[in-house]
Amino acid sequence: MKTLLPGIENLTITVHDVYLYVSSLANAWRGDPKGHIGINDVFFYVVKGECFLKIEDKSCVLKEGDLAFLPKGKMRTYTRISEEFGLYEIVFSAKTGDRQLFPFLGICDGGVVRPSPDKMKNLFETSLHYEHNKSGIYDLQMLSNLSAIILEYVTLHVKAQSAQAPFSEVIEYMQKNTSKRITLSELSELAFMQPTYFIKKFREAYGIPPMEYFARIKTYEAMGLLAVGNVKIDAVAEKIGFSDSAYFSRFFKKHAGMSPVEYRAIFKS
Repeated sequence: MKTLLPGIENLTITVHDVYLYVSSLANAWRGDPKGHIGINDVFFYVVKGECFLKIEDKSCVLKEGDLAFLPKGKMRTYTRISEEFGLYEIVFSAKTGDRQLFPFLGICDGGVVRPSPDKMKNLFETSLHYEHNKSGIYDLQMLSNLSAIILEYVTLHVKAQSAQAPFSEVIEYMQKNTSKRITLSELSELAFMQPTYFIKKFREAYGIPPMEYFARIKTYEAMGLLAVGNVKIDAVAEKIGFSDSAYFSRFFKKHAGMSPVEYRAIFKS
């Protein structure tokens, strides 16, 4: 079968589910901060607000307009951070012949890209419509839409890797040092850039300044610990670099929109 992906023959795409999550209440859907291993490939497309996503040991912040790929067989954890939030999710399988498509294309770890918003939102909206109103050409409609999403993701993934390559060591350093209070100077030295230029290029690559990115990684780690339920809040604070639990609570509420106690209560209930 000819496909919309150049160089790919015998492409088989199966859509398992299409969802739209919309949350505006503090006790609404907050994802899965405990994590699980994905049994299918997944696309997330954020239409409102922000959330954290971690695939294996790599974490990122998803913002409105971001498209994320979550690969099959990898540990994934995610949670929304803003009070108002909207996310499309497509759960699918894609193969070329008898091989998984994304490993065949050299994309094994997932990642985030920023596509054209009008085009991408339309693709997800119509996919949800097709899922809820299945017709005799459902398979053809879904093949067309998902092929277009995959092509857009693969094309932009190469560009994103190039833009983010200078900061790979910086992001890894952040992830390994959430218990510390690292400085902008430390991070800019890792990237071999002057601080002002470093902030500019980091923002271009990730959409937010580096210290804000680090704060959100800390917040995400705290969310995962709080969701488990058996770690004291003082210990959670210490694990992400706060000796003062009251200061940690203020920090957490600023970034998560609620106190650590309130956040934990969501998962206890």
